[in-house]
Amino acid sequence: MSGHSHWHNIHQAKGKADAQRGILFTKAAQQIILAAREGGGDENHNLTLRIAADYARSVNMPKENIERAIKKGTGEGLTTQLEKALYEGFGPNKVPFIVSAITDSKNRTVNEIRNIFFKAGGELGSIGAVKWLFTESGRITVQAVKIKLPEKFGEVETEVSVNRDEAMLELMDVLEVEDIIVDEDTPDHFFVKAPENRLAQVGQRIRELGYIIVSSGPYFAANSPIEIPEDKQQSFADFIEALEEQQDTQHIWHGAI
Repeated sequence: MSGHSHWHNIHQAKGKADAQRGILFTKAAQQIILAAREGGGDENHNLTLRIAADYARSVNMPKENIERAIKKGTGEGLTTQLEKALYEGFGPNKVPFIVSAITDSKNRTVNEIRNIFFKAGGELGSIGAVKWLFTESGRITVQAVKIKLPEKFGEVETEVSVNRDEAMLELMDVLEVEDIIVDEDTPDHFFVKAPENRLAQVGQRIRELGYIIVSSGPYFAANSPIEIPEDKQQSFADFIEALEEQQDTQHIWHGAI
């Protein structure tokens, strides 16, 4: 994951659980609102919304928050328009970064992200500034559990653990899956690589097998990862944390190991 999990784990140890939960809920709500606006509020007929809602549930977002976000996306009570944005630049140690966001004000978001880069000694660039340093593909993040559907009236669906090796074999049999990556820092997830223009179809098949998808979209892998010196690792992790705490950022890719 271009070093992302490693750096994420460093700053997670700081113990900002409540603040981080609020940030996760905000970002999850943005995903839900945008998905509902673009494809409707029915999870059964809008895979993007179902993925966004499943992600929200995976971070323990309350049911009423999810329902409220769906209503906002379908036009109930939302006065601002959300849109996607992508930013590129060089962070500390000249490490290339790509940051995706969902925002209701591109001017505010770009200024805040530019300031984060500047304070860390980096520089936000123009479109195309660093993308050539990455290989783009499609990636689906799958929880290593399955949904067990009710066998009789009155039962509720439950989550059951799956054998990792068996799950990998099952997922590799899905048409157009190119690879499955397992990151030991996140043993409860698989990362399924597939053509970006076929992610919806691949994701639908994975869901039909009973798995929970928590994200689906583009993924950028650094072509020539850069090793961060030991005395710079904490400040580098702090920079990533600052980006993640910015209210509009959704995904961060970088070229550090």
